[in-house]
Amino acid sequence: MSSAKPVLTFVTGNANKLKEVVAILGTDFPFELRNQAVDLPELQGEPADIAKEKCRLATKQVQGAVLVEDTSLCFNALKGLPGPYIKWFLEKTGHDGLNNMLAAYEDKSAYAQCIFAYAAVGAEPQVFIGQTHGKIVPARGPTTFGWDPVFQPDGFDQTYAEMEKATKNQISHRYKALEALKAHLVKPQIPRCEATMSVPIGYMEPPHYIQPSALAEILRDPSTSSKRPVIIDVRDTDYAGGHIRSAVNIPEDNFMDDDDVDALVEKFKNEDAIVFHCMMSQVRGPSCAKRFKSRMEVVLEGANHKPRVLILHGGYERFGRIYKDETDLIELDD
Repeated sequence: MSSAKPVLTFVTGNANKLKEVVAILGTDFPFELRNQAVDLPELQGEPADIAKEKCRLATKQVQGAVLVEDTSLCFNALKGLPGPYIKWFLEKTGHDGLNNMLAAYEDKSAYAQCIFAYAAVGAEPQVFIGQTHGKIVPARGPTTFGWDPVFQPDGFDQTYAEMEKATKNQISHRYKALEALKAHLVKPQIPRCEATMSVPIGYMEPPHYIQPSALAEILRDPSTSSKRPVIIDVRDTDYAGGHIRSAVNIPEDNFMDDDDVDALVEKFKNEDAIVFHCMMSQVRGPSCAKRFKSRMEVVLEGANHKPRVLILHGGYERFGRIYKDETDLIELDD
C-alpha cells in the first residue's frame, strides 16, 4: 500500500521561496509541496481578497490542491503602502527608493504581512495570515531575496537578509502564516509528559492540545467573542513577566485539593472550552488540565454540557515567542 503524500502545488516560480516554505512546514506536513509558475492576472483590492481570487483561478489551471501566497510590506507612515504592491515598488525604485519613500517621516515602523490561501478543486479558499512588525532601514545583507535587506524586525539588530535562515524562519511573517495553515491541516500529536499529580482511576481520555496559531485565530475573531475559551495560566511568579492578554492566573497550588478543583469546575462549568498552559506546557499545565478534567467528570456527571479541556501546545514560551509583538494577544508587565 502506497504511503506517498498527496501533492499540494505552491504557486510560485521562485525556488528560494519554495525551499523556505518547505523548511518551515517540516516533515510532518501531510502534503508533498511542489512549486509551479502559474500565469495569473494582476489583481487589485484587499490582500486577503486578492489571495482568495488567485487561489480560485490557480485551482482551475492546476486541477489540484493549490497554495497561493500574497505578501505585503506596509509602512505605517504611509497608511499601509506599498502593501501588496511592494514587488512593483521594489522593481521600480530599488532598496534605496523604499527608504526614500520614508525620508520625510520620522516614523520608520512597518510590518511584513503574509497571507496564504489554500484550496482543493471546487472548494472555497481559506486564508491564513501572519504579521511581523519592525522598521525600514538602509539595505544590509545579501540582496537575493526581495526586500529582506531593508526590513529589520522588532527585537533584532539584523535585517531579514542578515539573519541565519533558521532564525528568520522562526519569527517571520511567512512562518506565522504557515503555522496557522499547518495547524489547520495537521492533527497535533500529544507529547509525552510526566504528571506531578495523581489522576484518579477511571480517568481515561486525556485533554487535547491546541496549537498557538489556532488559539490566536480564535482570540482575534470578533465573531467568536461569545464562545472564546477561558485561558488558565497555572504559572506562579513567572506569570508577572508576561502573559496571554485574556488569561486568568490560577497557580498550580489551586489544583492540589479536590474541594478547590471542584469549586473551579463549578465556576467554569458553563464555558465552551478551557485552555490550560504553563511556561512550556510540559508538566504544570498538563497536570492541572488532567486534574481539572478528572474532577469535572465527577462533579458534572450526567450533565448535558461539559467544557472541552485543552492544553496550549508549547505553552506561553511558544505562544509568546510567535506573538511577542502583538499587543492584542500578549500583555507584558512593566
